[in-house]
Amino acid sequence: MSDAMAGTSGCPAETSVCPAAVIFDMGGVLGPDSNLTPVLRRLPEGKDPAGIKAAAKVSWQRARLSDFDMEEYWRPILEAAGLPHEEWQTVDEEVKQLFVAWWQVLAVVDRVR
Repeated sequence: MSDAMAGTSGCPAETSVCPAAVIFDMGGVLGPDSNLTPVLRRLPEGKDPAGIKAAAKVSWQRARLSDFDMEEYWRPILEAAGLPHEEWQTVDEEVKQLFVAWWQVLAVVDRVR
């Protein structure tokens, strides 16, 4: 620990206020935005992906502003894709597996700890 971080609270000695928490957004901060490949590869032949991308954008905006569960998030996206609503958990898990954190940001996260 540096001399500046020597206080018992872990806050810099020259700072009178120490944050209680630091929140990192995943999409575009800790790593790239969600990858819709798991939905797009399920599209019926000839289906335009533009509607799916538009539905994802709207769903993301709604999710950012409210208490929103993942089933609600995926419902309009799967509907726009013409896919069964019951696939939401599988698609959600596949999207999570594609998330790769940016190693450069992980050093900042480690430093904040």
